[in-house]
Amino acid sequence: MPRTRSNTRSPSGRATKSGCWPGSKPTPSGSQPPAARGVKDILYSHAGIALTAGQALVVDLEHGGARLWDIQLYNRPHYEALDFANRITSLNHRLAKPGPIVIAAADPGGPNWLDTEGRESVLATIRWWGQEATPSVSARVVPIAELDLPAVDRGTELRRRASHVAWRYRT
Repeated sequence: MPRTRSNTRSPSGRATKSGCWPGSKPTPSGSQPPAARGVKDILYSHAGIALTAGQALVVDLEHGGARLWDIQLYNRPHYEALDFANRITSLNHRLAKPGPIVIAAADPGGPNWLDTEGRESVLATIRWWGQEATPSVSARVVPIAELDLPAVDRGTELRRRASHVAWRYRT
């Protein structure tokens, strides 16, 4: 049975429980004002994801009017970012297309696939900057075979990402 767990970081950096991703909403911790340091308008949601072969996690993300948001996959247990230069392991408000985000080991088609690099278990982090309302996340596990997503030219996206990473780390 797939497992998802979620924690949220408040603007002050304190971890708070937000339950599992399905239907969860990140919430600031406690009633105390955040410390006067760091970025105060970022919310985080974290989840551990375990999928068997042939399964996908379909994630519906409501950004709450956030100016910026992103989702990124990491390995377990070291919390290292997966290979974002050569694989599609992250999306943000500019890269994502309308529709759900699909996390799976095999490419299910569709524009918003996140590649687990064939791993059975990964971590995911979603960040929202400058949200007007409380963002929410819902997720469900489905067989990849049941997804009806259009074919996408991944080569173009991968070349664009590799070019950007080369530019970003040019020094």
